[in-house]
Amino acid sequence: MNRLLVLGVTVPLIVFASCSSNSSSSGTGGKPGGTGGASATGGAGTGGAGMGGMSATGGTPAASGGAPQGGAGGTAAGPTLAQLCGAATAMGGAAGAAGGAGGTATASLSFVNQTYITDNRVNPSEAIFSFINTVDDPHTQVLRLHNGGTSSVEITSLQIVGNTLAPATGAPATPGAAGGTLFPQTYNQVSLPAAFKMTATVATFPTTLAAGADLDVTVQFLSTKTNPPDRFFNIGGQSVSAVLVAQTAGGCIPAGLYATSLWNNSETAPDPTANPPVLASLNWARYEPTFGQILATLGYKVNVGSAYIMSLNTFLMGIPAPGDQTEEVQVHKFVKADATTPVELLTVGRFSPPTDAPFGWYPTGMLTGSVAGGASGGAGGAAGTGGAGGAGGAAGAKGGAGGAAGAAAGATGTAGAAGTAGATGAGGAGGVPPVVTDAQPAPFVAGFTAQAAMNQAATQPAPLKVVATMLSSPLGVDWNTSNYSEMVLPPLKMGSATTFDPGTMTFGIWAFTDQRSAGGVGSDGVFAPNVPNGDYVYSEDALNVPPDAAHTHRLRVYPLKNRAGVVVPHSYLLGWEEAGNADYNDYIFVLKNVSPAP
Repeated sequence: MNRLLVLGVTVPLIVFASCSSNSSSSGTGGKPGGTGGASATGGAGTGGAGMGGMSATGGTPAASGGAPQGGAGGTAAGPTLAQLCGAATAMGGAAGAAGGAGGTATASLSFVNQTYITDNRVNPSEAIFSFINTVDDPHTQVLRLHNGGTSSVEITSLQIVGNTLAPATGAPATPGAAGGTLFPQTYNQVSLPAAFKMTATVATFPTTLAAGADLDVTVQFLSTKTNPPDRFFNIGGQSVSAVLVAQTAGGCIPAGLYATSLWNNSETAPDPTANPPVLASLNWARYEPTFGQILATLGYKVNVGSAYIMSLNTFLMGIPAPGDQTEEVQVHKFVKADATTPVELLTVGRFSPPTDAPFGWYPTGMLTGSVAGGASGGAGGAAGTGGAGGAGGAAGAKGGAGGAAGAAAGATGTAGAAGTAGATGAGGAGGVPPVVTDAQPAPFVAGFTAQAAMNQAATQPAPLKVVATMLSSPLGVDWNTSNYSEMVLPPLKMGSATTFDPGTMTFGIWAFTDQRSAGGVGSDGVFAPNVPNGDYVYSEDALNVPPDAAHTHRLRVYPLKNRAGVVVPHSYLLGWEEAGNADYNDYIFVLKNVSPAP
């Protein structure tokens, strides 16, 4: 068994015959035939091409005492994907996002992830993980190498190698081998084969895989081998990748290995007797990766902007200007694209406080956003009119009070002065800040042990249609993933769906956050309500309660692209912000079979 030195970490590497030879640090290997040097004095180093392989140790001694594959050698360098497979064959084989057809010997072979075989969130030829960095992820995945051809194929080696498409600097200009990352280093994704471990059902190679037969490979994410920056850098994760390679005489079959490690919370001591329990110090995934790191792991080559790649900027909740050069589109409402199939709504990532979180769709126009507030000021009083002029005196003989019919007219009296204008009426009391009454129902009594889904059901606006509920109980299911709330590919509650059918209706998307009722959790393990954030977020900005007057934009929408950067027709990537710190990684959805609605 070889040992591969990667980034200062020595890891086991299984190597088999027919691989290209590597130079060792001490001498030249023995001859590649069965007549190697004497067993006591066999040549040091690696064997010759074809028979030598890359093992640092010598081969099994022959019956005559010779070492047919060379004697003990020094530490060998691990192969690259191109060295192992060649530039042409490295491109083909597995059913990856960018993989083409391999050589004739590999055309019938493919890796299929059995752990997620019924889950179309995962490319069949990939394994995707996320876990804290202080404990190795115990959740293994099985990649099955299947021979779908009509004849047997010899598998000459099986190993994990570096991802040559995750360069030290710069980004590859064009898509490469299936399983290779296509993301530049601004997404903080690095090649780290030491972070993955494999165990195959076949221990000795070469081995023959008959027609229709399978070879299972169990892969584990060794998250302790990663080194994510802590929260002081405003990034709490590291995105890593490698390639699992099955080698044949005709080429290679690669499978991509992708993972995100999370910096944990080491500020609090564990106290499971407290109610609410204080968070465990060694396994609480509280510090999050960036939106860009998450997308690099999931395999969506979408330009979300530098703010969501290098940092978690808390001041960028507004709609970006064209000069921001992102791929965000201002789409808030949708209609079905293909009337004969349902709409697909998938949860691919979640980095938010732990609570059961329903989400779904609603017919637009059903949530009116009615405003409850004070009346406007009253109208001012009408202006007063001037007084009437005095009447002339009646005729009289001596100027006194005249009779009804005097002969001569007396002098006419002077007109009275105009009346003073009436005072303007006082205005009514000013209105209180508006509250969207039907989109943000009245809060219920918060409690750590209360099930958010039960409370949410009692206050949910009638137009909201539930598709699924993200499972995340606050009672301590899996601290390593913050009870399923800090991870890619989060689980759903029993009975959840992944599709819905709105018919011909125009619809929006919503999610329940529990922010106003229960809020987030502090480093002391106590939930604190964030009332201004509201309990619901909507794709229509007008329905959202903002953390302040300027921030209602709780959903960013992008055209969905696969790992090769190819647009997936009628599909969108949704990045939600539930709390107001503008990281937009709280909930990450994929929405398929839709078109924008005006």
